[in-house]
Parts: sequence; structure tokens; C-alpha cells
Amino acid sequence: GYSSTARLAPGQMVRLGMRASRDGYWSDAGRMMVTGQPAPEQAAAYRDLVTIRESLVASIRPGVPCCTVYRAGMDAAAAHGIDILPELGLGHGIGVAVEEAPYLAADDETPLQAGMVLVLAPVVRGPGGALLWSKDTVVVTETGCRLVGWWKDWREPYVPIEII
Repeated sequence: GYSSTARLAPGQMVRLGMRASRDGYWSDAGRMMVTGQPAPEQAAAYRDLVTIRESLVASIRPGVPCCTVYRAGMDAAAAHGIDILPELGLGHGIGVAVEEAPYLAADDETPLQAGMVLVLAPVVRGPGGALLWSKDTVVVTETGCRLVGWWKDWREPYVPIEII
């Protein structure tokens, strides 16, 4: 968390969450920010988050059950020794509610369909037990999925210009 009355320390990681609604439909995005350049262990934890996200994106296509997408993320975590928080699930549907079915969770057998909108939301444990997360919106297409709302390549954490 961050208090508007405290100054961020160099190297401090902050989770940013952004939600908005327009005409009854929701958006939900999240990113990590580091003040200054990330420490090597912070950068490694962020790369872990990207690894999970990429495994989810690679597994999404029509007909695939949500639990299979979840399993792909969990398998990637196990293969790379990533400390992931599976109890939170790895994503959810979004539309007229900010979180709605289907869920990228172990027990959701809903088959994905072209046109579904999902938020990929893995959470990994980073240095000192810090929770790192990312939320990316994807639309299921006929052949996979398409990332939406990317104005920047998010394979690296955001590093703001330091304010003096």
C-alpha cells in the first residue's frame, strides 16, 4: 500500500490498480511500479509474473476449459520454481461486473468461447514476501486471444521519473 502523505523510498515497489466503468461495462487493470531501477531480485520476481502471464496467454483458445488455462499457469510456476498464490485464482471474466464468471480456477470447467473477455490476474510472492500482480485484459478470439489496452510493453515493471 501507499499513503499519499509518505514519500516513496528509492527501490520501493507499489501495486497500482485501475478500474473504470462506462455504459455499464467494466475494465480492471493492475501493474507494478518501482521507484528508481528495480533491484535484481525485484526484476526476477517480475519476470516470474511475466512467465505466468505468457503461459496463460498461450493456453487460451475457444473450447479450452478455464481449469486447463489455470493448470497451464500452475504448471509454468512449478516448472520455473515460481512462488504463486493459487488460492486467488489466475483470472476472471469481466463485463457488467468487475469480476464475473468464468474464473481461471482449478474447479471452473467452463469452456472458453470466442468473444469472452477475461482479466488475467496472477499473483506471485516476491522479495521479502511482497505480493506482485499484474492484470491484463484479453479477448478470446477464434484462434487464441488478443491483449487489449496495452499502450506499453509490460514485460518490465514501470519505472517512473524520479521527482526531486
